[in-house]
Amino acid sequence: MNKAMILCCATLSALVGCKPQTVTLKDTPPPALPEGAWFQPDTYVWALQKVDPLMRKEASKPWREVVQEGRTADIALDWKSLTERTDWQRAVIQVAGRADELPFYEKEFTSAQTPAVLPMLPPGGYWLTVRTYGEGLTDFQRLFLNVLESPVTAKDRPTKKPSGLQLQGTPDGQLVVSGWKPQEAATLRLKIGNVEGDVLREEVIELPTHGDTLTLPLQEAAPGKTLVVGAELRHSGLTLDQAETWTSLPGDFPATAPAWPSDAAPQNVLHYLAGETMATSVPFAEQQEALETQIAGMAQRGSRTIQLWVLWGKVDPLGGARDWSNIDAYVEFLTKNKIPFTFASISSVLFGNAPEEAWSEWAMNDRGEFGLWRKLPMTSPVSPTYLRKSPEFIRALVERYRGNPYLAGYVSLGQGLDSGVFQDQHETVMDYSAVARDSFRDYLRKKYTDLAALNQAWGTNWQDWSHVLPPMAELHKEVNLTPAWQDWTAWKLQVYRGVSVGLVEPIIAELDPDRPVLNYNAKTGPFEYQFHDLAVRQWGTADGAGEDYRMGRINSLTKNWGLWRQTESHDVPPANKRYMMDMWAASLRNGGDLIRYNLVFNSQAISFLTLYPKNEALQASLAWWSETAPLREKLSTSATATPETGIILSWADMLFRKRVFRWYTMPGDRAEEFTRQQGFQPVKWLSEWTPESAWTGLRRILVPEDALVWDPALQSRLARFVQEGGHAIIWGRAGQYSTDAAAGPFSWLQDFGVGDITAEASAVAGEGTHSTVTHGDKRYTLSPAVSVTNIPAHVTTTTDGKDRPVLLEWTFGKGKVTWCLSDTPGESERLLTALLKDSGARREVVTSDPRVDGLTLYQDGSRYIVLSRYLGFGKKADDTPVKTKVTLPELPDSPEWIVRSLVPAAPEQRLSGDQLASTGWETNLLPSEMQIYEIVPAPVATR
Repeated sequence: MNKAMILCCATLSALVGCKPQTVTLKDTPPPALPEGAWFQPDTYVWALQKVDPLMRKEASKPWREVVQEGRTADIALDWKSLTERTDWQRAVIQVAGRADELPFYEKEFTSAQTPAVLPMLPPGGYWLTVRTYGEGLTDFQRLFLNVLESPVTAKDRPTKKPSGLQLQGTPDGQLVVSGWKPQEAATLRLKIGNVEGDVLREEVIELPTHGDTLTLPLQEAAPGKTLVVGAELRHSGLTLDQAETWTSLPGDFPATAPAWPSDAAPQNVLHYLAGETMATSVPFAEQQEALETQIAGMAQRGSRTIQLWVLWGKVDPLGGARDWSNIDAYVEFLTKNKIPFTFASISSVLFGNAPEEAWSEWAMNDRGEFGLWRKLPMTSPVSPTYLRKSPEFIRALVERYRGNPYLAGYVSLGQGLDSGVFQDQHETVMDYSAVARDSFRDYLRKKYTDLAALNQAWGTNWQDWSHVLPPMAELHKEVNLTPAWQDWTAWKLQVYRGVSVGLVEPIIAELDPDRPVLNYNAKTGPFEYQFHDLAVRQWGTADGAGEDYRMGRINSLTKNWGLWRQTESHDVPPANKRYMMDMWAASLRNGGDLIRYNLVFNSQAISFLTLYPKNEALQASLAWWSETAPLREKLSTSATATPETGIILSWADMLFRKRVFRWYTMPGDRAEEFTRQQGFQPVKWLSEWTPESAWTGLRRILVPEDALVWDPALQSRLARFVQEGGHAIIWGRAGQYSTDAAAGPFSWLQDFGVGDITAEASAVAGEGTHSTVTHGDKRYTLSPAVSVTNIPAHVTTTTDGKDRPVLLEWTFGKGKVTWCLSDTPGESERLLTALLKDSGARREVVTSDPRVDGLTLYQDGSRYIVLSRYLGFGKKADDTPVKTKVTLPELPDSPEWIVRSLVPAAPEQRLSGDQLASTGWETNLLPSEMQIYEIVPAPVATR
């Protein structure tokens, strides 16, 4: 017996009334780990959750709360987590494998002064029934226990026949009551309800005085229905015992869908610019009046569609019994009012909203933590139960509702909004759960012919496939390019795609191919990896709005593929006018086409009657949104000028240097900031995954200083871009590392025709090492981040005052390469600004205050200037305006122009072309304020 087992048994023996549990475990030490950083799971991890049925009516709130967790071989539960009573004389805990099964084990306790210790259990989910007794039954609780890590196998699961009152449903819709002791005048008080805590019927039954088993009909039972049945055993006014069970009959309720209109044209959500959300978490009958109020105001808000949130676990609580009656009511309501709608969250288990059978397979990060999304547990993206059952539900939903012409599409969240395999938080990485480790091993078995091949590739000596562990990120190192981490990353990408577009879209393509799919993947990982070979004909990303400038990168990369973006209000409800301005401004950065908007409201529609009318901030925000709706509609077909400048976002850098994905960790911040502040708009963001068509028309590409890691595909494509006549501007240490294991530092130099150059990162680069360099008529104080030697004669070299190369330029094929070796903050940006100007980069709108952005949109012969003092969400803002001058240096020749202020509405100005190019006009902007101007040639005066 190993040390952990000895300690466990010693602990158990010391407890009152507790005997050591005999469990057969392999009496072998854990295998020795190869050299390297590997995830080492705890031997035992468990968590206890309280279940609050009433919270299931709250769409965005958890209804299971972790009240205790442990990492010891004995499940030692605090009585405070189990019951609110401490004055009991005897307690019994029973353990069942499912909510609808009889217990397989029980244990009795006589004191609340010591923990309630249960024997080790195999991994999986369990229901604990806790009864305390004094003078009769004093408390009854049911809790959910999840065992995430355990060496116990199913054959070693402890068993002990349960005592006391028991309930179990039958396959023909009856209830079996057993386990009471026959007594004179004993009664059974039945409560038949649903999983949300609603009581459907109560009944008192006189129990027979002979026998201890009774079979009762359940009149509420029907295919597709899940019931929660509770019973109290009473005698002489005293409750003696209590029991509860879930029971269901497989199938659908109602058995068939309602009849849908046959004379309406099929709808498509992408044909409508804006919509808003509606949740089905509350029974329709309780919300109908409020829902009438919501849809009455939709047209004024510019909303034409509803995104109807469906909670899988509410429709199908146990698995296999689907109650559609509430969804049917919402759909019939929208259909009657001729409002196009999408089904949202069709595969999500967000906030635990999965069937009970999929509750237990949680994800885990590299610290062994499972509170990962808002500190809540979340289903692993490789949960076998989820991957098996989710497609069944999606199929059932599509088949039931696809005949409704007002169904305008589907919205997928994968297994739960921000809950993908890249649900990494700052310095933590996932998924290291037991099911993920098994999935990773399966991936490796398919890639490598045998364990010897894996060991050779990784430089390891694993002795058995079951011993293989996933690598750690090693975030203390600048990059992690080990073969193990590259395999781990490749597996994560496969999982990321497989649980999202590989799960939902093929089903839609098969069953309902003419309807579009929107996917909440904008924040869940390296989203562009999902864009290739999509199964459906019409597709777009969802989520993400004006939180940050990085949303512009998401929009740009998405648009490269000709895909839609649905951007959403951030606050719930959308009560922050500042955020709404940021959202609209951010969405227009790449033109107004292929963009739609969604307003997010609370899950309880009653707020439209109670809270919203009193919410002054909300009313002001919606008033502004309503006023600007016609212009938003007009600009929905606007476009920017064809971008001639590209900026690289290296996904390899994200995966192997950052090693975590959150949208706020996307690289490229400094490049984004200085090109925007200097007016180099529009730009196009590119990556190694970007389609070939997106490179067309570009004249220059900036590779940012934080694109340290390149993969061979990006390196080859950039080289070809230059050879074909483009201009590559490389900044600082960009491309220092390659995902090619055989490549050395700055291996891209070979592909760019200057392989003789020897380059390495400078050992010291700081203020004390700066020197002055002159380029053109300007001087810059900086230091090189890269030291280079063996520079060929055809390479033009600019050195600083210490004779260090700072700028290299050479021709390659038909194009040109400029390498700014410095990444000194501020000064290197100034130098790059000069380089972009020298290369002819477009500057359509220039503002004198860098805090104000400007861009030009083109629509029906008019120019629209969009100004934004963009702040982003969560940033504190005062009410102090900034004054900026706005000039338009690239207007075509025209004697005079009319400048019309549309947002906010203001008197028009008449300015000459020279005035607009040199002095422009002045304006003031508050934080996050956006302004829109229409610029048209002034009509020629007639005599």
